[in-house]
Parts: sequence; structure tokens; C-alpha cells
Amino acid sequence: MNRSAVSLLAMSMVLSLSACGGDGAGAVGSTPTPPASPPSAPTPPPSTANADLMTLALSESFTNDAATGSANYPTTGASGTATSANATVSVVYDATSRTYTITNGARSQGFAQGEIDAATSNARITVFKKTSGTTTDTLTLTKPGTSGTLTYRYVGGGFWQRTINGSNAISGDFDAFTYGVETLDGAIVRTGGASYDVDLLGVVARPDTLYSLGGSGRLTANFFDGQITGTSFNGARETRADNGFPGRQGDWQFTGALSSGQNAITGTMTLYHNSTAPLGGPARGRFYGPGMDEIGIAFQGSAADGSRVVGTLTGRKGTGSIAGDNPSLVNLQFDQTFSGTSVGRYYPVNSTTGAQSGDDTLRTDQGLRIAYRSGTQSFAVVDSGTDLGVYGAANLLGAESSARYAVYELRNGSTVSKLALYKSGSGNDEFALTYASFAKWQRTQPSVLPGQTDGRTAYLAFGILTPNAAIPRTGTARYDGIARGEAQPGPGSPLPLLAVEGTARLDFNFAAAMFGGSMALTGVNPANASRTDLGTFTFTNGILTSGSGFAQQGNFYGDINGNNGNRLSGYLMGPNAEELAATFSSTMLTPGTNAFGGYVQGAIVAKKTP
Repeated sequence: MNRSAVSLLAMSMVLSLSACGGDGAGAVGSTPTPPASPPSAPTPPPSTANADLMTLALSESFTNDAATGSANYPTTGASGTATSANATVSVVYDATSRTYTITNGARSQGFAQGEIDAATSNARITVFKKTSGTTTDTLTLTKPGTSGTLTYRYVGGGFWQRTINGSNAISGDFDAFTYGVETLDGAIVRTGGASYDVDLLGVVARPDTLYSLGGSGRLTANFFDGQITGTSFNGARETRADNGFPGRQGDWQFTGALSSGQNAITGTMTLYHNSTAPLGGPARGRFYGPGMDEIGIAFQGSAADGSRVVGTLTGRKGTGSIAGDNPSLVNLQFDQTFSGTSVGRYYPVNSTTGAQSGDDTLRTDQGLRIAYRSGTQSFAVVDSGTDLGVYGAANLLGAESSARYAVYELRNGSTVSKLALYKSGSGNDEFALTYASFAKWQRTQPSVLPGQTDGRTAYLAFGILTPNAAIPRTGTARYDGIARGEAQPGPGSPLPLLAVEGTARLDFNFAAAMFGGSMALTGVNPANASRTDLGTFTFTNGILTSGSGFAQQGNFYGDINGNNGNRLSGYLMGPNAEELAATFSSTMLTPGTNAFGGYVQGAIVAKKTP
């Protein structure tokens, strides 16, 4: 590329390209109209602040969070260099002259009405531009509004770029900031939570050239413990600033926390685009509006190839029920249908004796999922969006529950269903988990056949899915855990349906996207607690979907004992793949022989071994 023909005036196009690429039409706000000349110095803030950004009646030095970056591209076409860092800037609005002045250390610039660039401004952003010799300054501000992409009432996003078009190199500085009417410290709530639909804007300086960064996603704030998380699959896209051609597209992930004593968010923002190294670093922000109505975060970061990024996340609180993402299974705060897998079987039950016989034709993933309903603090078993049962405190069976299981029963006429949910958290005296769990669900209902009822059993493994960007792609890890399920002995066996207990180990080679391992299972007779060794089951041909392009990376699956009719399927769980949850379904041998001995199915949960 001949950079002598490509001025870093392209930086002034970066944000207009990103903003125009957003989804949906935003309501048109209005940036206050400034006069022709900027002030020579910032106006001191008044004693009373503006109520919102819609009508700026008062001069104000706005609260903000900022990041700064720089880039230098030789005109010879050699690779460019870039930097990024957290920044302290001032954002001053003068209500009398209606001008903005942005200052970062020794750099300062004012922007006025006559410097609005109509060619790059649009319904969502206003772009100011002023040129002096070979130096060009641009200021891009999102427009205020009450709905739509980028247009917010209390928070705004801003980008200030200074470009020097030299004879040997094109260089520039860029500052990204979020600003506005912040939520008072005393108005920060510490219970419940909220989700925020956010817009992503930024500038990526890669060794070849500059790219605009645009996208969207959702942040979820758990006010109970202060955790704020967000993940967007394919929610960040790059566009070349010099010619508008598409660049990389991928995921972004935010992990952060709200200060326990004030309105301040700190965290980490990571971009993962195709097979490139993650691009990320520190992020800072806060809530805006009287009721934590909106959120603004500024971030910066780097990648191993020398790329740098600065950008912002701005968004508003969602309406209605709060949907995902709970940061863990402990102290659930939000509505969420958890990722996972399930296995199960249908069977007839003798209405007189209660004996059941197996129907072994259905043993694959049945599509059942566990969902949490925050309004009623209940759990639901969901099949393709339909609730098969909702279980809350009124359905809890205290006598059957324990430190390990919460057991619920739901009766609807002659239909009876039961949910045994493995508890998360340190209170579980067997295996304390944070992100992964499992459940056993059973239902019996009247049959059309005389003398019997229809039964159904399913094991569901579920949890907080590891984001695509956090799936390990190098190294190895071992996961140790427990297996629970049931065994249906084969024809002619004197044994009844057995409860299954056991241990499991999975060994992952993340670089090769493969895994192996085994589980050792024991059958327990529910009538007399006698135990039968069911043998060791080996995981073979294990594959981890850790590469780019998968809708849900972190899924792993494989055969059991070399038989592709026997299946293990699961997901890595936790923000950094700390745990996993899986289901299994396999034939088994009659103990001491090589003869068919029936079927075994259930769930595995495990934790990464240090």
C-alpha cells in the first residue's frame, strides 16, 4: 500500500464507518449547535450539572473514562507501529458558546459549529474537523437520544483524533472516551441485576493499516456481587479505514466488577478475530442516569502481533425480564436458559407393581435444557421453548433434599414429575462447583395402554458456557470429577434398574483440539444398597470445537470404548474453562463377561486440576 496517498484523515472516517454499520435505525438526537469559534480555554464547570445530554443548558466539565492510542505509518509502506494506554482527559462543554474542548495532557483542542463535517456526520454521530497545515483534528460524538443504536440520553461516546501527514510518515493520536451524567454513588443498588444492550466503537491500529471497529452485544450486571460480564459471538467487525473494505470479524468478551463503595467499573475487554491472537487489555467505566439507566466503558489493549485498540462500549438497560448472563451458578440473579446437553429414555411402568422396563431406542441428546426464572426463583425443564415443568420453593421436598441435591416434585393430576438438581457452591459437601452442574428429571403420566403409565427419565448437564474468545488453544489440562446416572441391565439380568456412581477424568490437548479420558462406574441397587462394579469406560476419538467459526465453541464430543454408537458430549464451563459438564450414553458388558449387559447413561461434572 502506498501510504503517501493515504492520509490519516482516514481516522476521521473510522467512526462514521463503524456507526453506519450498526443494526437498526436509531432515533435522531441533536448535538447542541456551537458558534463559529471555539473558546481559547475550557470554561470552569458550574455548581449544578446538566440533567441529561438531550438539552445541555449548563456549562459542564463531564465525568468520563478514557483510553488513548497512537499510530505511525511510514510512507514507504513498511509496517506501522502503535501504542495504547489508559488516559485522563477533560471533556468541557461551554453552554454560552456551545463548544466542546477536549484536553489530554499538553494536547488540547476546541471544536465549534463551523467545523462540523457534514460528509461524515449522520443521524447517530456528529463529526467535527479542523485543519492547520499538515495537522488535522477531528472529534466524533454520538448523538443524544432515547432509543436506537448509539443514541443515549445520559451517556455519550467520543473520539478525538489528531493526525499529522508528514513527508516520511503519517502519524496520529486518538482518544476514546465515555462521558455524561453519571449515576450518583448513593444511587448504586446492591441487589438484583440488569442487562444492558451495548454498542461497540473503536479504532484498531494493525501493522498494515488502521481499521474501524464496530459491533454490538450485551453486558449483564449482577448487583448482588458486583460482577459485570458480557460476550458477543461475532459481535465485533473491522473495516479498513483507507478504503472501507471489510476486515476481520469475531467475538468480544468483557469481564469486570463494580466497586463496592462507588460508581466505578474496572475490568478487561478482549477481542478475538478469526485465528489471530486475542486483542485486549484494561477497561474502565461507570453507570449513567439517575437509576443506573445506561452504561459507558472505555477500553484499550494490545495483541502479540503489535496491533493496538482503543474503543468504547455504550448502552442502555434492557426492559422486561432480565435475560442472561449469570456470571456463575451461585447466587443466580437473571433469567437464563443454560447451555448444555441431555440424554434420556422413555419406558412403561406397571401401574400395580411400579416396575419399569427400558425402551432403549432413545439415548441421544434429547434437547432438554435447564432454565432459571428470576421472578419466581424457580427452575424449569425446557424442551424447544416449552416448559415441561417449573420447580420452585413450594415444590421442594425437604426430606429428600440435602447439601448435595435440591429435590422438587410437581403433581398435576395423575402426572408426577421430579427434579433432582445438583447444588452449586461451597455448601455442597461432596463436590463444590461454581460454573457447571447437572440434574435428573423424571416424569410419569397416564398411558393409553391399560395397566401401565408412561415414564421418562433424563439427565441434563448444564452451566455457564466458556466464551469463544476464552477457549484455550495451547497447552493441556486435566479435569477430574464425578459421574452420576443409571444403568438398565440387559435381558435376563437379575439386577433391577441401578443408580450409578463413579469418577471421571478428561485430558485435553488444546493445541490439537482433542481429548481423552475415562470413567469408572459402580451400580447401586436401590432395594438393598448392594454395589456392582460396572467397569471402566474409555473416551475415544474426542474432539474439542475450539477453532474459529463455530456457533458454540467449547463443545466437546467423542466415542466411548471405541464405539461410535456410544457417546459423550459436553461443554467447557466458566469464564476461563475452569469446569466442564457432559452427558454420556453407552452400552455395558455383563460383569465378568464380554456379553451385552445393558445400557448406562448419566452426567459428568469436573473441575480443572491445578
